[in-house]
Amino acid sequence: MQPLVPPLRNKLLLNAGADFVIATQEENLESRILEMSNGHGADLIFDAIAGQCWKVWQNAAAVGATIFIYGARGDCYPLPNVSNNW
Repeated sequence: MQPLVPPLRNKLLLNAGADFVIATQEENLESRILEMSNGHGADLIFDAIAGQCWKVWQNAAAVGATIFIYGARGDCYPLPNVSNNW
């Protein structure tokens, strides 16, 4: 099975009820999160990779955000300690 290309995948996600879809290959993740939230930032973040994206969500998370890391790439250890940042 071939992976879905971004335009089709994005359309499927929006049709399934997603409010927003960010094409990270084409868009700046941090800027889009802040734009979509009117500068507030994301209240809830799920990270299945915990790679270098943690630097982005660290800047795009709202004060008091919940960040749920449930996976990790082999090259991202040690995981960031963000418990004192929010």
